[in-house]
Amino acid sequence: MAAPGAWAAAADATRSIPDGTDVAVAFDGSFNGDTTVLVVATVDQRPHVDLVELWEPGAGQVPIVDVEQAIRQACRRWRVLEIAADPFRWARSLQLLDGEGLPVLECAAPGWPRNAATRHGGSTPRWPPSWPTIGPPPWPG
Repeated sequence: MAAPGAWAAAADATRSIPDGTDVAVAFDGSFNGDTTVLVVATVDQRPHVDLVELWEPGAGQVPIVDVEQAIRQACRRWRVLEIAADPFRWARSLQLLDGEGLPVLECAAPGWPRNAATRHGGSTPRWPPSWPTIGPPPWPG
């Protein structure tokens, strides 16, 4: 867990990620009563993380079709090298996106990462170019 204030100290509201940039997208989806979030991160030596979309808790279920569409739009905007997501309650959406050729990487504990290539007919895993040598980006804290 990050130290209190670590994210605020690392924030740079003046920086944005240009269209067409190589990125990784991460998605954490809820079913209802919890926040669902879609973020994007550059694959630089010092990654920049930005919010794509946020669905706040409400009385009903998260709009699954809207979430799927936001992921597709992110893939059109940037060069998405992977979509990291926990498949719990979102397996069908992730299978659908993977079937469309999007670079889905299922992440769940235990056994992270579990990519689509481990399933019959799955896509080839697509790691950001820097990760094989330096590993995933460090998080604040």
